[in-house]
Amino acid sequence: AHLHAACAPRRKVALLLEVCRDVYAGLARGENQDPLGADAFLPALTEELIWSPDIGETQLDVEFLMELLDPDELQGEAGYYLTTWFGALHHIAHYQPETDRAPRGLSSEARASLHQWHRRRTLHRKDHPRAQVTAHLAASRREGETWCPSDPAPTSPHRPTCPLRSHGQKRL
Repeated sequence: AHLHAACAPRRKVALLLEVCRDVYAGLARGENQDPLGADAFLPALTEELIWSPDIGETQLDVEFLMELLDPDELQGEAGYYLTTWFGALHHIAHYQPETDRAPRGLSSEARASLHQWHRRRTLHRKDHPRAQVTAHLAASRREGETWCPSDPAPTSPHRPTCPLRSHGQKRL
């Protein structure tokens, strides 16, 4: 419930990581004192998700984060655990009770979906608006220009149009 109530994507990721730490802490309190890894974590997370009354909202939030976050933000710990959550939720959604197991491998539909997701995330990577703005700001700094988010374009340092700068605030 807390995850779905969080509005900011970074807050949602922080909450996911807190749950992961809680799952690991719960595993560490068990009678098994062996080092814990992904082999123990994934089944424990899957069980937690199964018993969660908010599993539908959780699935929406995980899919939302997978689509929204920049690929660079899907690196490291956050990306690993977000992908693990996605896998656990996929396993739960595709569980086949008559065979008492999840299907082996990915279905062609799942593979196609992952391929489309990957293409959306990587297509025109260098034409990404964030990359264009970053490159433009770097060039502006080299040329001595200043810029304000409310400006339609970078301006000359002699003509401040940003409302913050026009009242004696620091230049960006």
